[in-house]
Amino acid sequence: MQFLFEIPVILKLLAVFALVLIIIRAKRSLGTAFLSGAVALGLWGQMPLDKLARSLGSNITQAKTLLLAVIIVLILILSHSMKKFGQMQRLLSAFQGLLSNVKLNLVIFPALIGLLPMPGGAIFSAPMVETMGKEHQLSPEIKSLINYWFRHVWEFAWPLYPGPLLVASLASISIWQLIAVSFPMTLTAIIAGNLFLLHHLSGHLAPSDKSLNTSQRKTFFK
Repeated sequence: MQFLFEIPVILKLLAVFALVLIIIRAKRSLGTAFLSGAVALGLWGQMPLDKLARSLGSNITQAKTLLLAVIIVLILILSHSMKKFGQMQRLLSAFQGLLSNVKLNLVIFPALIGLLPMPGGAIFSAPMVETMGKEHQLSPEIKSLINYWFRHVWEFAWPLYPGPLLVASLASISIWQLIAVSFPMTLTAIIAGNLFLLHHLSGHLAPSDKSLNTSQRKTFFK
């Protein structure tokens, strides 16, 4: 069994990643999947049990971890409150009247929220995609993928994300040089999302839908 511990680190990471996906596929919670992956990686890396337990405990109780949990809870409260009191539907109805293109209506919220990286951003944009996706009878998987995909199309070149900043620093180039080189990847991601996720949607709202949304938008902005 010793040969299992001599496997290259990259293969261990891939195996643990596969384990996390399998657990998620088994419809377990994300917390269970990520915790299982962390423990498996620690044990596979021959980390002593006491050190592994201390590491998990210290990370769970860190101020940043607790702050992240609070932020996500507050976002969930805001999202559910807007939905319960009808503000989410009013916001979506008002916004839908501004654009007649069905595809743009569906992706604009996750794309806009993706411009400002924040913890729990996907949770905030998910109800918006959920509401609009129902009108087009999209499956839950497709709606989740649309929400995820179009929130992250900016990660290749948007300077508010840590990835481009880190790459520019390590490569000793300006962030604008990196953006000029990597922005075509953002365009490629947008085009790919349109081709593979939105290809079957009709292009524009029906005239009756547009007139309805216009009246709703006037009510919303009064």
